[in-house]
Amino acid sequence: MGAVVVERERGAGVVVLSGEQDAYAASRVGSELGVLLAEGVPVVVDLSVAIFVDSATLLELLRARKVAAAMGLGFVVQMDADTGRYVRKVFEITRLASVFAIETTRESAVARALDGVAASALGAEPA
Repeated sequence: MGAVVVERERGAGVVVLSGEQDAYAASRVGSELGVLLAEGVPVVVDLSVAIFVDSATLLELLRARKVAAAMGLGFVVQMDADTGRYVRKVFEITRLASVFAIETTRESAVARALDGVAASALGAEPA
């Protein structure tokens, strides 16, 4: 099972998802994201130490990104070389890499979130 940890950095909320993020953890992920968005805080979802994310977790990320975009808040996903292969692959296969703004470092992810970026330049609203 994975862990969900919320940190604050330079005015952004950083939700760190580690290990395996499955349906059991998805409601906690959604809840933590909801709290940050309700506070009007830009969000970074750090997947650098995640090894698995299931569809329930991805749905929570999509929902939160949509809310952030509607509120004009930044919502950025952080993934790097340490992110689990399956996590990176699922973002590629599902084309979520074109829906989310993705950065490889915490510093750049926080900067983009604070700038109000919620999706990549080519990203579109999911159907």
